[in-house]
Amino acid sequence: MYKYYVLYRPIGIGTVPNGFVEKINYEERQRVKDTTYKAFGEVYYEERLSEKEIYDYELKEEPTQEEKNKVLEDVKKLDDVYERIKDLKLNDERLEQKIEKVSEYINREICTQLNNNIISHKEYLNYIESITEEKEEETL
Repeated sequence: MYKYYVLYRPIGIGTVPNGFVEKINYEERQRVKDTTYKAFGEVYYEERLSEKEIYDYELKEEPTQEEKNKVLEDVKKLDDVYERIKDLKLNDERLEQKIEKVSEYINREICTQLNNNIISHKEYLNYIESITEEKEEETL
């Protein structure tokens, strides 16, 4: 089942592609999870919509859990790099400034990836916690 958020108008005739199996109209436009997106509702399809349909109807696709997990793994790697870079203590002020800019860029990219893939900060923290618990169990 594929889920899409209707971003710019309530769900009605001609506002979403035909063939959905379920729709949910919200009372008013509301924020999608903890992202910057706002939607009027959500629609569900058995088959994934084409990029053209998503674009033409101004929808935002909710990634599958597998896709979210992949993004979370990538973001975790970026986060690890970010943590290592920001903790560097160097004797060259210019180099430190450049490293600070790189770390800011990485942090923005982390936020962008989470937001673009409709992953809330809470989901990210839960993912990090689950990885930490798995590693602790492996060491026991």
